[in-house]
Amino acid sequence: MQQILFEKKYYASTNTTIAGANGQYAKMKTDDKQVYGDVMLNINKHFLENKLSFVANVGASLSDIKQDQTGLDGPIADNLIPNVFNEYQVDAAREKRLPNGYHEQTKSLLGSLEFGWKEPAVSDGYWT
Repeated sequence: MQQILFEKKYYASTNTTIAGANGQYAKMKTDDKQVYGDVMLNINKHFLENKLSFVANVGASLSDIKQDQTGLDGPIADNLIPNVFNEYQVDAAREKRLPNGYHEQTKSLLGSLEFGWKEPAVSDGYWT
């Protein structure tokens, strides 16, 4: 798991089209987590004095990616001290809370079958 902390500070001298008159403050925390795993099974059998052969491969795969993000962004309140950057200085009426998240999970099955009669492969079948 990885955690990323991000702060953005715009001072009172910043153009007011992108920040408040006393400045602007943003603070975000992002948690990332990724899990991946594979399992594979191979079966190789011969029957009838090696005249008939059977080969099977089966497997599974899992990929799980998750991201959670929380934070706030907003101008420093007009009645508070300019250029003091913390979440208590942000104007509650104009702040933006930033709860975001992302979750993706991929599950896969895979396999193949081979039958042979006196030769390696007479018939094949695959699926994924």
